[in-house]
Amino acid sequence: MSDKRDAAQLSVGLSGQLINAALTMIALSGAFLTFILDKKSPSWGFYTAYILSFLFFAGSVYFGGRGTDFVKRNGETGQWMTSKQGDPDWFNLQAISLLIAVILLAILPFLGKTKTETDVLVMMENTIARRDSLQAELFKKLLRTKPLKDTIYIIKPVPIKEQRKKDVSSRKKFNCPKRAL
Repeated sequence: MSDKRDAAQLSVGLSGQLINAALTMIALSGAFLTFILDKKSPSWGFYTAYILSFLFFAGSVYFGGRGTDFVKRNGETGQWMTSKQGDPDWFNLQAISLLIAVILLAILPFLGKTKTETDVLVMMENTIARRDSLQAELFKKLLRTKPLKDTIYIIKPVPIKEQRKKDVSSRKKFNCPKRAL
């Protein structure tokens, strides 16, 4: 009985480690994706492999949880087993799912073509052209809105001597002391 319990605890402990590995790989695959998208022009196969690897990582976490729950439920009745006849071996499914996900993630850099300098320059030119058109469209919309149109002023620089003359004339006009304005 003690041997079965120790084996079940070992399986649950290993499952917990595999769950941690799967969750870590999900986070790393996001960084990996960003790096690859910077260097490659991905094909539909790239996105398919990436989505499948994410699903297999998530499936690995699910299968590990199911296996842990199975051991817990059977352990409550004193039967320390990791699988029984007719039920899938959840821990085995977890390991296989994690292995497939890692393989899919490993082939991602080989899917798609490498970006050339001309590809990058064309993308930059398109982005700049799109930005300029959006700015022009925004400016047209701003000018069409009536309340905002009335509040848009063109600021003209005024030489300091002229500004001082205006300050002095307004003080005299309102009969204010020198520091009031």
